Amino acid sequence: MLSFLTLSLLYVSLIIGSHPTIAAIYPVVKEYSGPNFFDDWDFFDDYDSTTSGDEIYLGAQATSDAKLAFVDSQTNHAFLKVDNTTTVVFDNKRNSVKITTKDSFNMGSVWVADIFHVPFGCSVWPAMWSWAPIVNTSWPAGGEIDTLEGFNQAAFS
Repeated sequence: MLSFLTLSLLYVSLIIGSHPTIAAIYPVVKEYSGPNFFDDWDFFDDYDSTTSGDEIYLGAQATSDAKLAFVDSQTNHAFLKVDNTTTVVFDNKRNSVKITTKDSFNMGSVWVADIFHVPFGCSVWPAMWSWAPIVNTSWPAGGEIDTLEGFNQAAFS
């Protein structure tokens, strides 16, 4: 569950020659922020069997209706959260949010995330990660890079 998240993806340009490597300009190639934060994300809308967790991910409209994914109109902060108000009986699943970008980015891209708050607590697993697409293969065969991952009672990642 990531609360305020502004994600800017930067393309890294390096000047390579007979001189030491010098970092050049880092132009922003994509920014996810403000009122349009969720426009370029796909919402996973099902139970995720890869985690064996006790959540069910809701689609875009359902998460908006339940106030699990929204942009605060006063602060422009994007919020992603798990349903923490419903009593879930044993063996049922808790509503949550899982989003993936509609875009993909080349090797050499740099991620910059400004995260206002990442919660922790029992059964909370905030994460931001990427994976390599492999033809005719899906995760986890291509591996993953965990940019941020916390779990359960861990106060820091």
